[in-house]
Amino acid sequence: MSTWHGRQVTAARALAGLTITELASEAGVTERTIRRIEAAETITIAERLTYGAFSLATWEKVVTALFDNGVELFPPTGTRGPGVRWVRNP
Repeated sequence: MSTWHGRQVTAARALAGLTITELASEAGVTERTIRRIEAAETITIAERLTYGAFSLATWEKVVTALFDNGVELFPPTGTRGPGVRWVRNP
């Protein structure tokens, strides 16, 4: 299982040049959802909606919206922590 952090989403959104409102609109979720994701120290993804977790469907919408804006999230690997990167030139 991959570990994700709210700060990754904040960084990815900033890198993409999106506001919370714009990301929420593009992902088809509420601004509250984006705020909750960004405030989470560790993001828990669940197949089904459970307390304290984000649904896989919601997570995929947010990640896809970021990717469509040229930014990708990646999990920690070996000696490197989780992060974000451009997937295409802006």
